[in-house]
Amino acid sequence: MIASKLFVTLGLPLCINAFSLYDAGTDKDVTKACDKAMSADINCNKKAFSFINGGWYGSLDSGALTDAVCTNTCSQSLQDWVTSVSEDCEDKDKAQYGLRIWTGWNATCLKDTKTGRYCNDIIEDFTDVGEEEELPHDELCHPCYVKRLKMYKPSPHALNIKWHEEQLELVHKK
Repeated sequence: MIASKLFVTLGLPLCINAFSLYDAGTDKDVTKACDKAMSADINCNKKAFSFINGGWYGSLDSGALTDAVCTNTCSQSLQDWVTSVSEDCEDKDKAQYGLRIWTGWNATCLKDTKTGRYCNDIIEDFTDVGEEEELPHDELCHPCYVKRLKMYKPSPHALNIKWHEEQLELVHKK
């Protein structure tokens, strides 16, 4: 009885802080190695799964939640998943959802080197501007904003790349 309670108690956090992108055996067109790689658990807070949607990843509105998502364990698990799927699957597109989550994780977990604050929290405090308006110079050229824009440039897994490129061009003009 004590052993089963210990198992349930100790096993619970592993269930809460892990998810998989694919169910094993559902894609009949892949090798067993690919199926195993694709269905492997990703050891991250389940909030990280929301990064699969792509786009501009904003603040999670909770320092505790952001800290729970932005762990070394999650970073390594995402990296391992993408590497395994890329190596074990012939169709390189099988890794796209993991890569999109990885892009979102990197954007969400980026910190300002001066203050140690999450960049999303800093950017969230920027001036609200309309579509045709520009951010004030100090916000447009803030290191967090520039890093976030550059982050998307090499990633085909980020959505709305054109907007990011336009914003980055504007930064370079200033």
